[in-house]
Amino acid sequence: MFRWMLTFSEEGGKTKMPGYMVTLLAPTDSAIWSALNRLGYTSKEAVEQDGTAKGILADIGRYHVLPPVEPLKATWTTPFMRGDVNMYTVLSGGKTVSAKQDGSGKVTILSPKSSATLTEKDLYACKGYVEVLDAVLIPWAMKGYA
Repeated sequence: MFRWMLTFSEEGGKTKMPGYMVTLLAPTDSAIWSALNRLGYTSKEAVEQDGTAKGILADIGRYHVLPPVEPLKATWTTPFMRGDVNMYTVLSGGKTVSAKQDGSGKVTILSPKSSATLTEKDLYACKGYVEVLDAVLIPWAMKGYA
C-alpha cells in the first residue's frame, strides 16, 4: 500500500532507481487503510478517480520520505532518532517530523496532527532504510483528523 501511495508523486518512480538514498517511513497496509477510511475512502479505485485525493496522498507520501542529511549524505536510522530531533521530509516547504526514543528503545515519530510508533526498525534497502510505522503521519489539519 505504501508503494501505491508513493505512485501519486515523483517519489514512486524514484524507489525503483538503483542508489535511491532515503529513509522511508512506511506505514503498514492496515495503517494506510485506516487513514483512507478516516478520509472517507473505501477503495483504491475511489482514490484513483478523485484528483483531490491523489494530490493529498502524493503530499502524504512525500511526507514519509526523509532525504539524507547533508553534507554527509547520512540516512536516518533509529540510533539517531533520540531526544526531540527534527527530520526534514521531501514534502516542500520545509515540513518536518520529529522523533523521540524512550528508555526501552521504542521510537515515536510525531507530526503536527498525528504520531506513529516504529514496529520494524532500520530495514536496509539498497542505499537507504525503511522504518515501518503503525500509523500514517498527517502534516496538516484535514477531514477525519483533529
